[in-house]
Amino acid sequence: MRARHSLRRFSSGFTLLEVLIALAVIASALTAIVASANVHLDVQSRLREQRLASWVMANALAELRMREPWPVTGRREGSEEMAGQRFSWQADVVQTELADLRRVDIRVFDATATDAQTVRQSIVSRTAFFGRR
Repeated sequence: MRARHSLRRFSSGFTLLEVLIALAVIASALTAIVASANVHLDVQSRLREQRLASWVMANALAELRMREPWPVTGRREGSEEMAGQRFSWQADVVQTELADLRRVDIRVFDATATDAQTVRQSIVSRTAFFGRR
C-alpha cells in the first residue's frame, strides 16, 4: 500500500520537461500572433495612405477641370496636405488621336519621402480623359 501511495504522489502534476515544452509552444504561438498583428498594422497603414492619396488625386483632377475645362498639353505639379500627411502630385496632359479628347495621367507621391526609390514610386496613379465641350 505504501509503494502505491508514493507512486501516486510522483505521478500527479507535470514534469519540468513538460512545462518547458508547453512554454516553448506558447512562446511560438505568441510570436506568430505578434508578427501577424504587425503585418495587419502595416497593411492598414498602407490602405489609409492609398485612400488619402486617392482623395488628393480626385481633388487635383477636379481642380484641373475647374481651372482648365480644355487643358493645354504639358505637365502640372502640385502638393496638398490631407489628414496631416503631405502629398505631391504630377499630372501630364497629352493630346490623343481624337482632336476633342485629352488624356491626363496623374500620379500621387509621398511628399515627405527621402530615399530616391520611394520618392519616385507613386502611391496611386490614374488616367482620366477630358473632352472638349
